[in-house]
Order: sequence, then structure tokens, then C-alpha cells
Amino acid sequence: WYTVSNILLRGIGIITAPVFNRILSQDQVGAFSNIQSWLTILLVVLTLELSSSVNLAIFDYPEKKIKGYLSSITLLGSMITIPFFVSFFIFSSVWEELLKIEYRYIIIVFFALLFSPATSNFMAYHRAKLSYKQAVAISLATTLLSVGSSLLLIAVLDNKLDGRVYGAYIPQIIIGLIIYIKLIAEGHTIDT
Repeated sequence: WYTVSNILLRGIGIITAPVFNRILSQDQVGAFSNIQSWLTILLVVLTLELSSSVNLAIFDYPEKKIKGYLSSITLLGSMITIPFFVSFFIFSSVWEELLKIEYRYIIIVFFALLFSPATSNFMAYHRAKLSYKQAVAISLATTLLSVGSSLLLIAVLDNKLDGRVYGAYIPQIIIGLIIYIKLIAEGHTIDT
């Protein structure tokens, strides 16, 4: 399952990249790549890659406490991200100049930073427990919704970059928010 789904997900990326490159202008492709790059960098810096600890936590904690651990690292990621989000509102012109990203896209990036770690933690847990079907289902749903909504929004919006950014990240944010709520509700704790 896991190998086949990885091949499928990478195939979707390979197939859709030229489609988006044809639809968007060179400037828009470059702007979207810049947004993706900053999101990737900030995810590593702000989330501390806490999801990589889940694999070890499975062995260190009894099953009853692993939900609390997932809740704790999800909340810790939020506690690190939120001050940066606040600093953005206070110093928005500095952030825009530093990142070379427009205000409205930085808002999307920060919401992705807030909720993407929940998805990563959830998927890391299911991979560590060897329950790949749930991880694959989330990955496939996120990818298909992101690609589909990007294509739809690019077709209907005048600003194609808006369609690409909103289409790519809003489905990820919504899925991340649902998983975030699930992890916090199941964890009931902040202790690690």
C-alpha cells in the first residue's frame, strides 16, 4: 500500500507540474515556488520537526499515553508558531520584504504552518503503528483536493496565482485543522 501510494502521489505531482507551468506565467510560477520554499523552511524551523519524534515515542510511551504525547507536540508546535504569526501582524512590512511574499499569501502560509504539523504528527503515528491505510488516505485526499481545487480556482479567478495558492493550501489547512482538533480532543493533555 505504502509504496504504491507514494508512487501514485509522486506521479500526480509529476503529471500536474507541466499543467500548472503552462497555465501560470513565469512570474506566477516563480512566486508560487518562493511561497512553497518559505513554507518548507519555516515548517522545519517553527515546528522543530517534532513529528520525527513520534516514531521513538511509540516505543517510549504506553498506548494510553501516546495520544497525550501527540496532543502535546501538536500544541507545542502551535505555541512556537503563534508568536511568529503575531509578529507578522505587528511587523507585516518587514515580513513581506524579508520573504518577498504578498501579505495575503503570508496569511495562508502561517495557517498552513499552524495546522500542517498536526497532519504530520497524525501520519507519523500511523506509519509508526504500521497502519498505512490511514496515512495513505490522508495523503491522497490532501493531494487530490489540492490539485483539483487549484485547477478549479485557476479557471475561475482572474489572478491565477491566487487560484494556485488558495487551491493548494486551503485544503491542506482544512484537513490539518480537522486532524488538529482530533489530536487535541483525544489527547486531553499538555504534558510530555
